[in-house]
Amino acid sequence: MQLKHIVVTAGVVAAQCELGCIDVVEPVCASDGKTYNNSCLVKVAACSEKKNITVVAQSDCKVCSNRICTSVGSPVCGSDGKTYANSCELGRATCKNASITLASNGWCEESGNSTCKTGCIALYKPVCASNGETYGNDCELKNAACDNSSITKVSDGECTGESNSTNTTKAPSTTAENSVSSTTESPKTTASAPTTTATKSASATVIASVATTIFVAVLSFLA
Repeated sequence: MQLKHIVVTAGVVAAQCELGCIDVVEPVCASDGKTYNNSCLVKVAACSEKKNITVVAQSDCKVCSNRICTSVGSPVCGSDGKTYANSCELGRATCKNASITLASNGWCEESGNSTCKTGCIALYKPVCASNGETYGNDCELKNAACDNSSITKVSDGECTGESNSTNTTKAPSTTAENSVSSTTESPKTTASAPTTTATKSASATVIASVATTIFVAVLSFLA
């Protein structure tokens, strides 16, 4: 009896979701990441699966990532927990990752008790932060700063890595300074050697002269 009830129920659901769609091929990309032959079939799928499946692009899901989305529309929440500016932006995300689907209309609910972080629209306007990371927009950077107050905005656009080159250019200068210092000081040590030799030679000459004078005086006395 239970099996019969399930079969009957499934038949009723199928009948309720039968919208009599026309067999026309006008591919659309739905929020579940699938391509349907037309928008009517999307409604049938949403009804039969009892899910909030909607059309996100009037094209095949494989090519929808190339389309340009406008800022017109209401925000929607994706299954990845991100709030997208509109269903078109969600569709672009779905093209790249089919697992991202429509979770609900409106902004995604904030998790946790943090009053610092805010919901960010998935609109790509990259900014470079002081930690060398590129964030999708100013809002995402501010949320990151909530976890780490040392993170600040450096510039608009993606990080280029030029900030790291400043630290690496200082090392060669230190080596060069040591090299110059060693080179300039070594001749002074070498030059001092001839001076010492000359002094010793002069002293020997004086001693020899004194000895000769004494020897001559002794001979004169003996004579």
